[in-house]
Amino acid sequence: MLEQRLKLAKDRSDLARQKAQLARLPRDNVHSGERRKLERIDVDEVAYISGDGSSLRCRVINMSAQGAAIELPTKRYVSSTFKLMLAKDRILRSCRLVWSSGDRIGLLFEDHL
Repeated sequence: MLEQRLKLAKDRSDLARQKAQLARLPRDNVHSGERRKLERIDVDEVAYISGDGSSLRCRVINMSAQGAAIELPTKRYVSSTFKLMLAKDRILRSCRLVWSSGDRIGLLFEDHL
C-alpha cells in the first residue's frame, strides 16, 4: 500500500513537471505538428468550387495566400484539382486538394494570391 502511494505521488510530480515545461515553451512550438508556412486567417466567405463540368456552393472557413479550408454543404467527393471563386471578388483560382475530412477540405492555391 505504501509503495502504491509513493508511486502515485511520483507520477503526480512527473506530470506537474511536464506541464510546467510545456507552459515555458514558446507558443509556436506547442503545436509542432502544424505544417503550414503561413498563418491562416479565419473568414466566413461564400465561394464556389467548379470542375468536372459542375459547380458547388461552399463556405471558406480560413485562408492564407497559399491555401484555404473549405466547408462543403455535405460530405462528397472533390476532384484533386479544381477552381475556386470567392463570391466577393469573383477571381477564379486554380486549386489542389490537400486533405478532406467529413464535409471539410483543405486546398493549396496553385496560383498564389
